[in-house]
Amino acid sequence: YPIYEPSKKKVIDYLVKKYLEISFYQKILEGKLSELSSRALFMEQATERAENLVKILSRQYFRRKREEVTKDITDLYSHRKL
Repeated sequence: YPIYEPSKKKVIDYLVKKYLEISFYQKILEGKLSELSSRALFMEQATERAENLVKILSRQYFRRKREEVTKDITDLYSHRKL
């Protein structure tokens, strides 16, 4: 079997081509990673904001509910006095 040895130019051309392909692919992956990282960060921030909003709205709801109950009790008590 004859041994095939490509010329140095062919080897260098092949290696340069592969290097460029890999570099290009790496840039694509880095861009995608950057996009996904940004999305994850924004989703995390949105989750925190939503949790804070739920806390605020829950406090408002229960404060108003407590005020209603207090008013109902006060009304009931005032009607009994009459």
